[in-house]
Amino acid sequence: MRLQYKDEREIVDLAASQVGREVRFYPKKTDLSRRLLDSLRGHTLAQRERPDFEDLQRRLLVEAMIVDDHARSNRVDATRAREAAMLREVEQAGLAELFPNATLAAIADSGLPTDQDHNFVAYLRHFTRVVDKHARSVNAYREVHPHFDLAFLILDESTAYLETLGAFGPEHRLRVHAFFADDAFLSVLERSGADCVAWLAPNKYVTSDQGDVRLPTLTIIDVSEIDFRARIRYNPSHMKSTEA
Repeated sequence: MRLQYKDEREIVDLAASQVGREVRFYPKKTDLSRRLLDSLRGHTLAQRERPDFEDLQRRLLVEAMIVDDHARSNRVDATRAREAAMLREVEQAGLAELFPNATLAAIADSGLPTDQDHNFVAYLRHFTRVVDKHARSVNAYREVHPHFDLAFLILDESTAYLETLGAFGPEHRLRVHAFFADDAFLSVLERSGADCVAWLAPNKYVTSDQGDVRLPTLTIIDVSEIDFRARIRYNPSHMKSTEA
């Protein structure tokens, strides 16, 4: 038994299950972004060690990773620590022996205040650290198939965020965080060396008195097509999680 999404194939399967309005191409659909989506949905994406997947038919390499918005105290993620503890409890109860191939979808309570459990500054920091870490291996990934395109598959477990106008702004004036167009995040992707990104964000729900906002669950980004003029800049100190 293992925690959910510890096997990168589960991330691919989640991406492949997104259809219709759950999928968005940003800033537009291109041959590369369409090829990546077809690869995630198809049967030619083979798992390997480094990078995580290769698609010989579509000439793609795919590296998977997970980011979140948990604040870390002394490099300790309270939510991940609680998830690991829950897995140990299940194993000690003997359930792992009964279901050895099962995955545990743990909904863990970190015990932290919401602004620490889901924190925008921590989100951007963790996103940057994780993507930069994989970016350092881009040359090694490309050596596998030098003429293939390289994609990053990012499972983003963060909540949705709203930007307020600060202490002197009316409370009803909020701006939804369009994460896929955020200048700070796009800058990280631009310098990563990846050609395309599949950004999987299943927890971005926005419900308010003014109505619901539908954010894409899967955004496919052709990095070469990112338009500087279309980027959105947000004030990190004004960002609030919708879980608050």
